[in-house]
Amino acid sequence: MKYLYSALFLIIVCGCSLRTTKPLGESAPAFGSSPEYSTTEGFVVGKWKRVYDLAAMGGKSTDTLSRLMNNGSSREVDIRKDGSFDITIDKDNEGTGTWVAAGDGIDLVIVSVNGVALKTMKEFATQPVVIHLTLHEDGKRLQQTIKTRAGGLASSPIEAWERVLG
Repeated sequence: MKYLYSALFLIIVCGCSLRTTKPLGESAPAFGSSPEYSTTEGFVVGKWKRVYDLAAMGGKSTDTLSRLMNNGSSREVDIRKDGSFDITIDKDNEGTGTWVAAGDGIDLVIVSVNGVALKTMKEFATQPVVIHLTLHEDGKRLQQTIKTRAGGLASSPIEAWERVLG
């Protein structure tokens, strides 16, 4: 159970998966570039990899960011058209959930980690883990915001999600 709590902490602080897919980068389709990508719901469907934008930090890497970037893992989420998603938290922890359009983006609501429903855990019974994704200013990536238990939002300008093949 202690590992499950650690996994949830990693979701909130570090992101998601261990797959080794390369982001499409500049070749990724932009929002509105086709009828399929002209709505938020259509644009977000697919596989996304968590990336760190060092330019937003003035090109300087902090110790914490360096550890995140060089820990041997990449983080990914697979968002499906049916409103579900899979997320790899780290090498030992997988999550599942549902997503819905919400305001200026979508909300990823984590439902279970390693097959254990979060609502059965006292800490998460009344407050789900929600990741809010919005369109990044470049029109190709997604920006992440975490909805905190206190109802606020926590965001980082150095973190984004890039589309990957898959």
